[in-house]
Amino acid sequence: MAASFRLQKAPGRQRRRDEERTFQWLFWLSFPIFLAITLGDRALPKSKSGEDSGMARVSLFSEAAAAARSTIAIALTD
Repeated sequence: MAASFRLQKAPGRQRRRDEERTFQWLFWLSFPIFLAITLGDRALPKSKSGEDSGMARVSLFSEAAAAARSTIAIALTD
């Protein structure tokens, strides 16, 4: 009689996978909003004293993605 062993996933691994899926879902859902905010931030005129003219700009998409990732990460930790 062969013993049937069923491998069970570690609860921590499943929880982490679920959290990663939630993060990805929220990222793709909110990315257009952050893209619009980033585009608006670049399009609106700024005062010369607050603007860092010496800094090189990153791409619009990478700036929006970074803002979305950091905001979602902060929101999920609370």
